[in-house]
Amino acid sequence: MKTPITSIIGYINAINDGTIKDTKQIEDAIDIIFTKSLTMERLINDLIQLSKLETKQFSMQFMRIEANELAIDLMSRHKLDIKTAHLTLRYKIDREALSKKYLIIDLERIDQVFANLISNAIKYTKAKDSIIIKFGIDSTKDNFYVSVTDTGSGISQDDLPHIFDRFYMSSTVSEEKRMSSTGLGLTISKEIIAAHRGTIFAKSRLGKGSTFTFTIPLYKD
Repeated sequence: MKTPITSIIGYINAINDGTIKDTKQIEDAIDIIFTKSLTMERLINDLIQLSKLETKQFSMQFMRIEANELAIDLMSRHKLDIKTAHLTLRYKIDREALSKKYLIIDLERIDQVFANLISNAIKYTKAKDSIIIKFGIDSTKDNFYVSVTDTGSGISQDDLPHIFDRFYMSSTVSEEKRMSSTGLGLTISKEIIAAHRGTIFAKSRLGKGSTFTFTIPLYKD
């Protein structure tokens, strides 16, 4: 939290003491203060949610849903996000494998995890490149899975074991992207998936992009 607060205080002081006088500069400074304040708000909200998840105080609204229905629902919510980012979307829903398979989930929390993976993929994929999304049943036949693949800068093998740690950011992340991130999205996602008795993991190669996958156990009568 120190960096956003320091930046906000710095710009406010510069306006108050007259260091920034030009109207355009003042307007730019106010825009930056507003952006930093939103980052602070997201960070505080993320910390509150993470604390509740870790202490089992976060209320989950579980429901039964067919796997195909879940895949279609998630895509309908986020398909436009990818297209408006000027990226090519390729996705596959294995409808036959998912047919008559059911899950017990908190839909809004699973959507939160999916949204975080999509947001990260958009953030690290260059314009006109592709994001690939797959929905299916894993090799054990016991779990539903979702994978999101980007063609971004990738994650080093040194960073990979730590990316779900709170506040951890890959060494390949630019300063600009660091400033716009709370560093808690993947940590929260891991806790949400754990609450569903599932797993979340990543595979990556520097310069080749990354694939993030989460699994949720199938419901069995």
